[in-house]
Amino acid sequence: MRRFPAGTRPGPAAPLSALVFKIDNDAHGRVVWARLFSGELHMRDQVLVDGSSVQRVTRLEVVAPHGSEPRGAGPGDIARLRGLSGARIGDWLGQRGRNADSGWLPEANFEAVVEPIDPADRGRMFAALTTLTEQDPLIGLRVEDGGEVAVSLFGEVQKDVLSSLLADQFGITVRFQETTVRRIERVDGAAEAVADMKEGDSAYLATLGLRVAPAPAGSGLRVQLAVERGSMPPAFFTAAEAGIRAGLSQGRYGWPIPDAQVTITRTGYSARQSHAHRKFDKSMSSVGADFRNLAPMLVHRALAHGA
Repeated sequence: MRRFPAGTRPGPAAPLSALVFKIDNDAHGRVVWARLFSGELHMRDQVLVDGSSVQRVTRLEVVAPHGSEPRGAGPGDIARLRGLSGARIGDWLGQRGRNADSGWLPEANFEAVVEPIDPADRGRMFAALTTLTEQDPLIGLRVEDGGEVAVSLFGEVQKDVLSSLLADQFGITVRFQETTVRRIERVDGAAEAVADMKEGDSAYLATLGLRVAPAPAGSGLRVQLAVERGSMPPAFFTAAEAGIRAGLSQGRYGWPIPDAQVTITRTGYSARQSHAHRKFDKSMSSVGADFRNLAPMLVHRALAHGA
């Protein structure tokens, strides 16, 4: 039984809102680090991840001054979680936080192309760098038109750190080209793109329309609705926004677009359904991944049409 200080009693339970800020691996497997802003989290809880999938926490520890403690987490706690195999850095657990649109990580100002000493290691190098980006949110990758891989940097020292990590953890020796200033892209004008799940040969059970327009420098991304919020489940809006951010992370020329105003102009989905006496059928029902994967395609289509 939980106890509360004399003269107090618990109020209504606040919804869970926690941000994934780090992912690493130890001898027992994958560990997801999250900071709780509201609500509580306990072992065996089922958690909404990134607004699109529900996963169960199989182990939970709270970071404490003298080590990690196996107990429930509350607001302000840093939790180490297992079982959330689909979670990625920047995902929200439960509800999206009020500060979700503010920059919570600094932007790197430099980048450099990295290549393996042995050309045969190119595929392994890219896979290793992808793993490192999951573990460290300050590492960013960009693939150039010629297939070269550029890594975002905060300084020259980071080259030595990445070289050591690739050599020690993955057995891959690399070299970096000269460091250059990291560029960005700007949206010049407004343009729209729409995909209807009832038309054409769309691979996604989702209808989505987006209008991409310029935004003042330094204002970041603003996503707004020109449709009723009840036009589809909240998780689908969250998934669509995640896809919009992914689409803007690499513009038409491969550089990120930090400032833009994107309006969701049209929505549609196929309600959850199943065949008689059978379980949920993905081929008949929309899921968050449909909107998360469709949105980047529409962003780039709008950019190509003049945004």
